[in-house]
Amino acid sequence: MSFPPLDRALKEWPAAIAALASGQSILLLRKGGIHETQGQFQPAITSVWLLPSFEHQQPAALRVPANAIAHEQPTQVDLSLWAEISQAIALPTDFPLAELSHQTVWSEEFLEQRRQWKPERPLWLLALRTYRVPESRSLPWQASYRGCRSWITLVEPVSRQGSEPVLSDRAFQDQWQAIAEILQPGGLTLDGLSTTALTSN
Repeated sequence: MSFPPLDRALKEWPAAIAALASGQSILLLRKGGIHETQGQFQPAITSVWLLPSFEHQQPAALRVPANAIAHEQPTQVDLSLWAEISQAIALPTDFPLAELSHQTVWSEEFLEQRRQWKPERPLWLLALRTYRVPESRSLPWQASYRGCRSWITLVEPVSRQGSEPVLSDRAFQDQWQAIAEILQPGGLTLDGLSTTALTSN
């Protein structure tokens, strides 16, 4: 399959990107940062590079070892992973987070704190199909990549040629089915999910 060059990226904690890269998770739960466009998280695109974020990392928030925390700001961006966002779901304010927590790197307590921050804004569930490029692509780090925001426009589009999915079709569907079984008892059905209209890249 051929993929056109891509210049959009999603910032995320390195621990969460590592879980996507290993196939241990296909899920992110996002609230967005204080510098988001229009003041809140908007899942508006479907294909993104995964860009490690160094803001606001908290070892106590993770269910994985604290050595997954990255402390140093890089001088360049090394891009080896990108993802297709296959589902974007705004969770109800009373949706139970305990089981979803086990599908992510974050603790239930941290996810609840994230949900309670600006409670008028929804907590978003993102399901990602992650791909790996054959060789990491490097770009200089830009000041515009800093700050508490989710979406970044890179200085130039980066090739995705030769990309391979981290998980097979079957393995990805199995993980999504496990998540869907959590969503349904919580009051969500696959035929009525609160999804945004995503624009293709």
